[in-house]
Amino acid sequence: MKVVKALGREILLIRTGTGVYALDDFCIHNGCRLEHGRLDGERLRCPCHSSVFDVKTGEVVDGPATLPQPAYTVSIRNGEIFFSL
Repeated sequence: MKVVKALGREILLIRTGTGVYALDDFCIHNGCRLEHGRLDGERLRCPCHSSVFDVKTGEVVDGPATLPQPAYTVSIRNGEIFFSL
């Protein structure tokens, strides 16, 4: 996982066995940095309150978060990673 800055935002890029995904780095639940969370396959656990998000969609797998984590479409062209905000 790696944080990049784009248009004043911090985006967490996540590489799994199935691809590269992008989520806001700050958890929707309480603002903790997801870059310090635990990645298990395609699920990312927030280090502060243990919400679990699907890295592909941002959907909540397990709370306390009730809203999905903002997720962005990623494409890779000529070895470069692109995503839209």
